Order: sequence, then structure tokens, then C-alpha cells
Amino acid sequence: MNAAASSNRLLRDSEYENFASSIQYRLLRLQGELDDDLNECLRLAMLAFLTITFPLPGRPARYPYLASRFRECCCAVEAKTPFLRDLMLWFLIVGAISVYGVDEPWLYQHWQAVVPVMQWHEARRRLQGIMWIDAIHDETGKQAFKALSCYAKV
Repeated sequence: MNAAASSNRLLRDSEYENFASSIQYRLLRLQGELDDDLNECLRLAMLAFLTITFPLPGRPARYPYLASRFRECCCAVEAKTPFLRDLMLWFLIVGAISVYGVDEPWLYQHWQAVVPVMQWHEARRRLQGIMWIDAIHDETGKQAFKALSCYAKV
């Protein structure tokens, strides 16, 4: 999708729908099949990512089960390596812009524990290294990053 956007090529609605339904179906089929918190957290983060990448028409949808399980898994994952800290950065930003908003105390606690002090351009580069669609996620991601970073400085 980033390649299409950077080359000014529009994807047809059917292409978006095929992406969304195929990915979502595969992620949902993995429920109960993954053997550790990190893999489950990644699965849930990708489902959360889909809620903002391919939103349902109409009013914003709520996902209480996704929010609850995602929070549980994020809290259980230990971000001990640089890659896992980048992944946790992605989890927290995706969670903030998809299912939580930035007013969740646990988000701030985890942010302070695992996200080093950095500027948005560095965070964006790290997010792009995992999964990020610039045209869709940049603005809300930047806002969430700034809010979480400001709180962490207090």
C-alpha cells in the first residue's frame, strides 16, 4: 500500500477489501493457537492495526475483547532487546490509535518502561520497519506519540 501511495497509484476498493478480509480471517483463525504472549500480542496488534487501516463505515466501532486481551498481552511481554522495544513501541502506538486513545494509564506505564526518549522522525522510522502505512497512520500516530512522550516527561 505504501508503494501504491508513493507512486500515486490508486488501489481499487476490491483490492482493499481482499487485503482486509484475507488478513483478518487468517488472524482470527489463529485465536487459541499461539503458544506465548508475544505471538498473541502480535496477532492482536495486527487485528487492531486492521481496525484503523480498513475501518468499518459509519460510527467508530468498539472492540472490548480485543482491547482487554491486547492490554493483557502487552503487559505480559518483556521488551528486553532493541527489536522487542521497537515492537512494543509499535504495539503501544497501534493500541493508542486504534482501540484505546492516549488516556489509558497502563499505556503510559509501559511507554515509560520500554520506549526510549526519541523524536517523532526516529519513532516513525522504527514503526515503518514493522508495519505502517504512512498515508493512513502518520497523523494519528504522531499525535499519539507526542501525547505519550509528553506524559512520560512529567
